[in-house]
Amino acid sequence: MKKIFKTIIISSLILLSIVFGFFIKDNSKKSLNHFIIFNLFEKSKIKDNSIYTKIKPGTNNSFTKSLIGSINFNGLIYEKIAPGKKGEFEIHLNATYDTFYKIEFKSRNDKPKNLLFKIKNEKLKYNSLEELNNSLNGKLNKKETKVITIQWSWEYETNKVNDIQDTIDGKTIDDYYFDILIIGY
Repeated sequence: MKKIFKTIIISSLILLSIVFGFFIKDNSKKSLNHFIIFNLFEKSKIKDNSIYTKIKPGTNNSFTKSLIGSINFNGLIYEKIAPGKKGEFEIHLNATYDTFYKIEFKSRNDKPKNLLFKIKNEKLKYNSLEELNNSLNGKLNKKETKVITIQWSWEYETNKVNDIQDTIDGKTIDDYYFDILIIGY
């Protein structure tokens, strides 16, 4: 009897982990996996294409994100990013103590060559998210909240060389995935 009970429990756990693993993998484009996981800890979450996280000295919060959910238009043909599209996503920082912060990005796949990034209300454009790493740091006072908006655009028909590259990238890249690391110190 004990052996049957153990077998049932082990089988159930294995089945649950397979179903949970499939669910996370299947919905990774929508970043739902991070919403679920980080909600369990109630310190960070992704909601409505924005990242919400509490920071304090000694915290490191990481997220994996994609651009699909941040496109600024109604309807998405074939669920792909494409030349002529643009969007934005927000990072909401909330300090639980006086905290210095730094935000770093790391690409997970090839980025379309002509995809550009900028910090909202600033003029400087960046060729990669990694170029933003030196620009996203500062200090927050206890209970202060800061919203950082990252805008992106994949310019369309800028010149013949870029158009050829856009065609190549459009055929091979469906989405752009990246990691975000938010460090409190």
